[in-house]
Amino acid sequence: MHLFNENLNHNNSPRPRILLVFLIFLFSSAFIVSVFTATSYSATTGKVRKLCISCHESIKTTLKKPGIHTPVKKEKCTVCHNAHVSRHTGLLAASVSNLCEKCHASIGKQLKKKVIHKPVKDGLCLECHDAHASNAKGDGLLKRGKAETCYECHPKDKIASGKYVHPEVRKGNCGRCHSPHASNVQGLLVKNSTKLCEDCHKKDYGIAKFKKKHQGFKIKGSNCVECHNPHSSDSASLLNTKVHKPFAEGDCSACHEKGTKKIKSTKSDLCLKCHESTMESFNKRFSHLLPGSDSNFCLNCHSPHASASEALLKDRPDVVCYKCHEASKTFSEASRFRHPKVLDCTICHSAHGSNSRDFMKKGDGTCAVAECHESQVAFSHPVGDDVIDKRLNEPVNCVTCHNPMGAPFEKNLKGDKNTDLCNQCHQI
Repeated sequence: MHLFNENLNHNNSPRPRILLVFLIFLFSSAFIVSVFTATSYSATTGKVRKLCISCHESIKTTLKKPGIHTPVKKEKCTVCHNAHVSRHTGLLAASVSNLCEKCHASIGKQLKKKVIHKPVKDGLCLECHDAHASNAKGDGLLKRGKAETCYECHPKDKIASGKYVHPEVRKGNCGRCHSPHASNVQGLLVKNSTKLCEDCHKKDYGIAKFKKKHQGFKIKGSNCVECHNPHSSDSASLLNTKVHKPFAEGDCSACHEKGTKKIKSTKSDLCLKCHESTMESFNKRFSHLLPGSDSNFCLNCHSPHASASEALLKDRPDVVCYKCHEASKTFSEASRFRHPKVLDCTICHSAHGSNSRDFMKKGDGTCAVAECHESQVAFSHPVGDDVIDKRLNEPVNCVTCHNPMGAPFEKNLKGDKNTDLCNQCHQI
């Protein structure tokens, strides 16, 4: 040290002194960090419950529930929460979805599947699950029972209100057929609907009563939900309530070769033989006819036997439409604001054809129909043939400013009503 001081005086330079201060700071910091780490480790392994409960007494009640989240049971609150500061509500160490995925790696795999449950896609794990504890032991910390959780978004009166209810629905066992997170099959089914039904009903194929009900035809590989409702129905055997007339009357020969499943014609003329007037709805400026197709285009959307939907649609209108218009679905789901009836496409659009662009039922006045926005006609922004949008040289109408499928601004506006939207036409 004496030699060091001599050199310091001799060189008359502050550099060694700075070096000494730095070394003292470095060793002090290392000591503080080690003490802090030891203290934190001690807290997270032995004292955290007592420490957290001193302020968060509700945890005592939580810990009495039968199903407890593993980190809570092990007194590791800091696995999910930051003890000091956070950018997230509840002092969470990350967003809910990222936090869950950190331990539940399977979530990442689920997100790669074709059909993802919306709460999962939006990272809303806590819509269904409790982060700390649940009365539903062994059920993934669900906030409510399995069926009750589903019924929060999928109302029971639409699922199980029929006179006849599917046994699995009656038991509240939705997970028997549906995956709660994601699937490669439409409707979040755990497998193809035909194979799913056969899991339970394959043994019925050999029963005489079952054969008679299906007029002796071999139904292996058939799409059961084309005739039966998988949840509930007011008709026996869970038959769909909307039934094609020949099917209801048992007149299979109206469409099939007598005594066989062979169809008389694979083209649309088979349907148009009875529904001749329907062809007029296709003969419009914009038509859903598929030119050059040799198949029966009617069967793209309609069931020839039975359905739970009007007009014998194969599924809900949005499901049927989105099979072809998937881009519209993606855009709509990604938008912040959507029309409240966007899932019922046929409210605004004509299914077969229209003389208006986008198949609008009542042309540019579709939005102003009596049951919707009638009042807007009286005090809206000027619209009509005498009000021209100079950008497109077309008449101004509702969709000039609004996009009912989806938009970033309230009222489904395409831009900020205070600046960008108006300035596009009324440049200051």
